[in-house]
Amino acid sequence: MYTRNQTRVISIGDVKIGGGNPVAIQSMTNTKTENVEETVKQILALEKAGCQIIRCTVPTMKAAEAFTEIKKQIHIPLVADIHFDYKLAIAAMEHGADKIRINPGNIGGEENIRKVVETAKKYHVPIRVGVNSGSLEKPLVKKYNGVTAQGLVESALDKVAMLEKYDFHDMVVSIKSSDVLMCAEAYRLVADKINYPLHVGITEAGTVFSGNIKSAVGLGIILNQGIGDTIRVSLTGDPVNEIASAKLILKTLGLRSGGIEVVSCPTCGRTNIDLIPLANQVETMAADFENLNLKVAVMGCVVNGPGEAKEADVGIAGGNGEGLLIKKGEVIRKVPEDQLLDTLRYELEHWVNKMEVTTKPFFSVFPDLKVSDDVRSLFEDANIREITLKKKENTLKISFQCDHLISRVDTWRMERTIREQLFSKRFVKIRFQESYHLSEQYNLKYLMEHYMKSFLFELKGKGEVIFNVVRKGDYRIEDDVITFYFEDTFVNRNKAPEIKEFFEMILKERFSIDAKVGFDFSKTIDRSLKMESDYRLQQEIHTIVEHADIVEKEQKEEKKARKESSCNEKRAYV
Repeated sequence: MYTRNQTRVISIGDVKIGGGNPVAIQSMTNTKTENVEETVKQILALEKAGCQIIRCTVPTMKAAEAFTEIKKQIHIPLVADIHFDYKLAIAAMEHGADKIRINPGNIGGEENIRKVVETAKKYHVPIRVGVNSGSLEKPLVKKYNGVTAQGLVESALDKVAMLEKYDFHDMVVSIKSSDVLMCAEAYRLVADKINYPLHVGITEAGTVFSGNIKSAVGLGIILNQGIGDTIRVSLTGDPVNEIASAKLILKTLGLRSGGIEVVSCPTCGRTNIDLIPLANQVETMAADFENLNLKVAVMGCVVNGPGEAKEADVGIAGGNGEGLLIKKGEVIRKVPEDQLLDTLRYELEHWVNKMEVTTKPFFSVFPDLKVSDDVRSLFEDANIREITLKKKENTLKISFQCDHLISRVDTWRMERTIREQLFSKRFVKIRFQESYHLSEQYNLKYLMEHYMKSFLFELKGKGEVIFNVVRKGDYRIEDDVITFYFEDTFVNRNKAPEIKEFFEMILKERFSIDAKVGFDFSKTIDRSLKMESDYRLQQEIHTIVEHADIVEKEQKEEKKARKESSCNEKRAYV
């Protein structure tokens, strides 16, 4: 394992680089900076992809002035790229640039350099000293008989000295070349001579195909020596592509965690599935799960797939019309081939993104909650196992376990309390995932009698129809089988599969009871079964309806909030 160079710490906006801080990903817009609308739109797309620092060209005074408005609409540091005109560098800083990129040798003499440095000091703006092989000074080309790594380094050190002369040390240095090995050698040489943070990249690398290969090779060599504090993958194309490549390079080198790494087999004669588009679909899907730090395998053979995928956290393999879901080399289940992608997505969606909370008492995790004594008594014996934040869904899932029943109405009240008291300034959905460790008295019959109101409460949230189907029916329990008795109607038969899935899933996940659900569609209902059930729902139904109506109202509010949020996001990109 290599050790990263401990360079000087520099702040670019709110991003710290150098000194062992994580390597930051940078890109550059290809819009006209003067066009604020288009520039902001592209920057926001780059932000979403994972860009941490963005650079914009400033060829005109209008472009420099545009920085003021651009800064208002973006969320990452903004860098001004300046060539020749020192006045543009000063103007960019005055209009909010978080860093400027210049070549001190081409902005017009000592006095101009001094003015730029003074402005940078005034606004606490770092300067990136950029040296490019394509513009290496002629005397250095002559001295080294061509463009060489040694010449690039000498040029860079000369530019550093120009700024140090004015006691300026808030610097980042870059040495760019399209020659991969020359570039790597230049960074190796300069890293031994200065302690300023280094911005690394292979300039003019080429198209998405060739540029990715050259950048991966070059940046791999450079970064693997512990060199580099910010990086850019320079590609001819949509700059969003640069971010995905940079993230993968860093992740491959162990310099970045988070995000899904997709591995796939190269295909062979045993492949009996259209693997290439499937692997591409998985890779596209993986971008939606930036919060997960997983290796996902896509294999083309159900025979060797599990063994070849044993180092992956989760994987899929397919062929001959069927597919396998694999975890750590073990086959979990078999699914139809056309369901492979959806099966994998489901696994990823339900893979826990944990903020570790190892079975802590409920009110030690939420000590500031203000609740009544009766509510506190319900939850004080509950223990939180984990908290999951799903940013995409704007949902905080709280998993807890308890050794006594808590009605679903009461858990819903607590969900609402947490949301109102702790997340009043932003709309966050709170969802409990409860599990119970109950005494032996809570057999299936006892549980159905004492928890039916909670079941109905949840069903009410799923819709009026399914709620009324169960409410108006009856049930009988024999061993581990629940038989529901409904009138023989189209609606009742239509809702039966959903009812079956609902009860079997909750009983399994919440109470560890493996029950089976069946149905008897009788034209007349034996009301004596109601006595056998003995749960008095008719007297309590108004309470369920009352609370469930509140939930329904809340769901409408959530839908409205999501719609407004979506509209705002769309407007931000316009």
